[in-house]
Amino acid sequence: MKWLIGLVVVLAALAGLTWYFVLDGAAPARAEGVIDLAAYRALVAADAPETLPRQVRVEFVGESNAPSFVAEAGAFGGERTFAYTSFQIVAPSGDILIDGAVDRETLDEMSQGEGSFSEEAYTRVLEALTRAQRVLITHEHLDHVMAIVRHPAPEAIADRLQLTAAQLEACRSTRSAAICLRRSAR
Repeated sequence: MKWLIGLVVVLAALAGLTWYFVLDGAAPARAEGVIDLAAYRALVAADAPETLPRQVRVEFVGESNAPSFVAEAGAFGGERTFAYTSFQIVAPSGDILIDGAVDRETLDEMSQGEGSFSEEAYTRVLEALTRAQRVLITHEHLDHVMAIVRHPAPEAIADRLQLTAAQLEACRSTRSAAICLRRSAR
């Protein structure tokens, strides 16, 4: 009888954990850091047109497929295609590059050699990184930082790399932190 009670407790615990960690992928009702677009538009409404960005460019460096659950909790059916990109904001005061995309080595490792990679696009990203007035990283996933981390001339972009305090702290704890360490030493 004790073994039956134990079995019921274990099964109930497994069911609860499965629900919590796997099946309940609902988005939160409220998220912090949501941008108030109307307030932002009001803030920049008086900006002189000649100071505003002229273009937003996107460079598609590569893509690969992965199981759906990688992007969405509880989505166990099928695959999703992931694009690896870098964005450039072209402005009179200088260009801003957002995210450094993925390099071939990392993409091959992530996709087990099944992803597609554009050497030409990657070269354009490296060149844009070198010319950019500012380089920003949205978050520290490999597909967003590797062109920065493995840039052939880190000293050319170190002073332009603008990281948050949390990103700098994360950089200090990694092996491939040459750019980050130069940046934080200023």
